[in-house]
Amino acid sequence: MERFRGFKGFLFLILFLPLVVFGKFEDINIIFIHGLNSSSETWKEMASEVSKRIGMNNGSYIEIALDVSILDGNKCWDANAKDEYIDCKNLSDINDKNPQRATRSSAKEHIFGLGYKDFTVNSILWKFNYLPTYLNEKQKYSLENYRVFAINFSHNTQLTYSAQGFQLKKIMDDIHNVTRVGKFILIGHSMGGLAARSYIQDHHTSEKTIKKLITIDSPHLGGTMAGTYNPITQNGGVNLADDSVALEYLNDDFVKDKYNNIHTTFIGYSDNFLLDEEGDYIYPHSNFDGDGSVPIHSQMGLDSLEVFERIVFYPEEDSSYSYILSNNKLEYDYYQDLEDKRVMANYQKESDQTNIDYDYKNVDINIPIEKDYFTNLVNNAHTNILRDEHFIKLIKKLVKPTCNYFSDISDSVYEDYICKVYDRKIVKGYNDETYKPNKEINRAEFIKIVLLAEYSQEEIDTYGKSISKNKYFSDLKEGGWYNNYANFAKRYGFIDGYTDSNSNVTFGGEKLIDFAEASKIIVNCLIRKIESAGEDWYKPYIAILVQKGVKNFDPSKKITRAEMAYIISKAKGF
Repeated sequence: MERFRGFKGFLFLILFLPLVVFGKFEDINIIFIHGLNSSSETWKEMASEVSKRIGMNNGSYIEIALDVSILDGNKCWDANAKDEYIDCKNLSDINDKNPQRATRSSAKEHIFGLGYKDFTVNSILWKFNYLPTYLNEKQKYSLENYRVFAINFSHNTQLTYSAQGFQLKKIMDDIHNVTRVGKFILIGHSMGGLAARSYIQDHHTSEKTIKKLITIDSPHLGGTMAGTYNPITQNGGVNLADDSVALEYLNDDFVKDKYNNIHTTFIGYSDNFLLDEEGDYIYPHSNFDGDGSVPIHSQMGLDSLEVFERIVFYPEEDSSYSYILSNNKLEYDYYQDLEDKRVMANYQKESDQTNIDYDYKNVDINIPIEKDYFTNLVNNAHTNILRDEHFIKLIKKLVKPTCNYFSDISDSVYEDYICKVYDRKIVKGYNDETYKPNKEINRAEFIKIVLLAEYSQEEIDTYGKSISKNKYFSDLKEGGWYNNYANFAKRYGFIDGYTDSNSNVTFGGEKLIDFAEASKIIVNCLIRKIESAGEDWYKPYIAILVQKGVKNFDPSKKITRAEMAYIISKAKGF
């Protein structure tokens, strides 16, 4: 028996060995969160590729599940057949009932399913993605160097958003205890994105840092045909009605401040995508626009959340585009090849109905519910995108930027943007291999960097040599390193300067730059020249940057080097 135990320990060591051999890992945990009626299996391809991306050569990752007990005597709202307030242990899937309901529930009045106070978590189980059995507690604590995790909720179709957020908290606490790493990237598909948001809004604690939140096809504003109970999505699907109490609570405008230091990206897919003549995005009128389960406007989330990026994929005949969406403004990014998986066609085929005029605001209509239809609905474009190479490539890039040039940017929410401007030779770091992301930047440094985002050094120096140093500004000194940049910017109308008491125009190169001045310079230099005067002269410039997706900073806020990289990247569409 002792020899057999030793062999099991040796076998475990062999399974674990690839991590030790190839182990140089990011000091951050990455959690993949599945959606409604789903599991960690949906992340198989993407989680493995991300694991390789951060240094695990064999692409292995950890799957996590919870052992949960529902409390005796607790009452829950159930939407099967009729709305009932029943013992939580008797909810439909728990009691193995499989009713069918085609009429609307009272989603405006109740939150359905298990709340976070209706169960206890007995244990949290870990296993390798490539093995069928879970590890014991001692083995789990030997995996401290793993950084990629795909989780499984308990009672998935019966959990409220808050319950999902609470289960996610328990899992994150466990990961934190094992890895001793308190930084996280949360990646949620479909309702998994709402679970991540519920964690951030209701259950997040200060000992953990959420560096990035990425949602993929998440129903931030509700799902297609939600609000009616069906045997596949059950109470979880009822809570997805666009006017449900559950979503109303989750989307409360007052929660947006909890995302201030989180790099947030909403990724979506739509079969139909509409642009007007100006190139502005038009929200589709049909609830079937999107991926078949979630309308595209719902995937793109709330205007009240200052999302860093909104990225939409959609097919156009044999190809598609990826777009960056900011405040309804789309900018062309790059070509992609995506298969057009139209769930609408699946519905017509399965139900033999060719004309379905479904108004998702009019929820009392009676539509026949077929299990095969719902299986198609959940498992076509909505989940297939997780296996698409272009989505995987994008997630890998978002999780780990391609640059490791600087030793001090990994904690910055603007890390990706710093990499983008560095890759394009717009900025440089310091000799000690730091970038100093939190250092406030002065006018001279800022104008140099903005000009180099649009013009060559040769153009700037050629003009500088052709004029006297004080042609425009009286405070430029002989041999000053920023003379050419200041004069070039003035010559082309990107800056004005300051007028002192003696009517001299000065540049003020050492003065720290605020968001108002930075907005004017960037808009005039990188986007288009406009004129604005008066007390609120800066507002048109800020408005243009906000349309580009830049956060609406306070105009008097001093800009840091990290924020400068972020604003330039957004203005240039990097």
